[in-house]
Amino acid sequence: MAPGLKLRRGVRATGVIKGARRGRHRLPELILIPQDLRTADPSVFAELSAGTMGLAGATVQITGGSPFRTPPPNPEWQALLLGFGWLSDLRAANSPDAHALARHTVDDWLIASRPAESPDWALPIAARRLISWLSNSGMLTEDAEPAAYDRFLAGCQSHINAIAAMTGHGQGSELLTAHIALVMGCLCLSDQEPRLGSALAGLKAELARQILPGGGHVSRHPGVPVDLLLDLLPLKQCFMARQQKTPDWLQETMQRMAAMLRHMQLGDRRLARFNGMAATGVDQLATVLAYHAGPLPLIDATESSGYLRLSRRSTIVLVDGGKLPPAEFSATAHAGTLSFEMSSGPWPVIVNSGAPGPAAQDWRRQARGTAAHSTLLLNDTASARLVREGKEGPEVLTGPSSVEAKIVEPGDGAAEIQGFHTGYQQRFGMVHARVLRLSAQGDRLSGHERIFQPQRTEVAARRDLTYSIHFHIHPQARARYGAEAGTAEIELPGGEQWKFSAYGSKIGLEDSLFFATFSGPIRSVQLVLRGHVLADTQVTWTLERRSTDPVPQLPDSFQS
Repeated sequence: MAPGLKLRRGVRATGVIKGARRGRHRLPELILIPQDLRTADPSVFAELSAGTMGLAGATVQITGGSPFRTPPPNPEWQALLLGFGWLSDLRAANSPDAHALARHTVDDWLIASRPAESPDWALPIAARRLISWLSNSGMLTEDAEPAAYDRFLAGCQSHINAIAAMTGHGQGSELLTAHIALVMGCLCLSDQEPRLGSALAGLKAELARQILPGGGHVSRHPGVPVDLLLDLLPLKQCFMARQQKTPDWLQETMQRMAAMLRHMQLGDRRLARFNGMAATGVDQLATVLAYHAGPLPLIDATESSGYLRLSRRSTIVLVDGGKLPPAEFSATAHAGTLSFEMSSGPWPVIVNSGAPGPAAQDWRRQARGTAAHSTLLLNDTASARLVREGKEGPEVLTGPSSVEAKIVEPGDGAAEIQGFHTGYQQRFGMVHARVLRLSAQGDRLSGHERIFQPQRTEVAARRDLTYSIHFHIHPQARARYGAEAGTAEIELPGGEQWKFSAYGSKIGLEDSLFFATFSGPIRSVQLVLRGHVLADTQVTWTLERRSTDPVPQLPDSFQS
């Protein structure tokens, strides 16, 4: 049996029930308990015992003796409450009182009347709740009163029924979680065999629709595969525990997703901050990659979800060279086309500002703008537009209409990325092209920026345009003006130094904000090149390592 899974007492490994309840309304029985791979915080029990609940960066005083009767401070807090993911925290407390509190709180939710149109039954929330209940069902049924035990089993069955009915009306990435929950419910509860086939077909179709050939998610959010694998890995173990073969398509999809995560890691093992990526949950990322410790397929540049990677020795460069995702999946997308991040050894050097955590959602719109990314900004205007879907729908991004990027190897051991986008063509008649070249030794990154008017365009180029090219410095690094005119120096925590030089533009050292933290935005700095746009403006710059100390090599799994 797979580690972390438990068969219920009185149940054979084949899933055949012994002494299942019979009567007018037959209840299912728990066959197995899936493993929960998400990190738990046992201190949550002390917090709940004190009458407070902290979720999504907000802590509230519980009123009316129940968190479900407490006015939610924000939708994110409410969604996490109703998703019951915090049950794992109570289980981790490993205390009879904590487990009793978990049983009482779940039963409190089950006893109350909750209309179908309430937030409780939104598809992603109901799906997350079913997964949370099943993953903690050992704690929730152990020593439970018979009536509460029956309510729990009936509640799980009603969730399977409701999720199956709602999947036909869902959209976006929430559908994947719903299909995973549905298959998991069919494997963990008895009497679900007639539904399992259609549930698997739905999951297979949705994975094929949302997971790109290289393993990235269609939203282009680098962190989505982590969340999916934290659910898919326990699902895979459920097949093993039921002595069923894991579908080949599921195994292959998970392998591609793990390979994409490796592709998106910088030298500090964190994921690059593109398109909604906030702070990396390093423990969770390490968990899902530990299950794929062997060789993984290399990500070809044409199948990289638009993320191109250069790696020479200890230096890694990642570039966003892809189009924006479809509107259905772009609620977290950022206007960062052709932005890049760079690390040297274990230290990030150039980064994007990233997405804010739950406690700092007021910064979300600013974080999505082009100015928060290490790329070119024309006339203080983002390269893509935020458009609200409906009166209360999410803000999605539109444009650029054309983005192309490719990796070429000149033959001297170096590698470069060449790309352009048309995000400014419709408004200003101009195109931004960028070439990034990483030397064979990884000690020099050269950039060539070009702003030009295409030969064939219906939009006349404006003559009063300004540009700014942003290089956001990671907060752990220090930046200052260099001793030579037109240069700056970046010092990494390990003492390594990089010299920044620019040609055709002046260097400015300006304030910046780094959003990708768990505690809220922190101050940082950025190097900015500013100037006026001419008919064909070209700017070149270089980042060159100055330290003569040897830099440790990265493991083979981090090489391109």
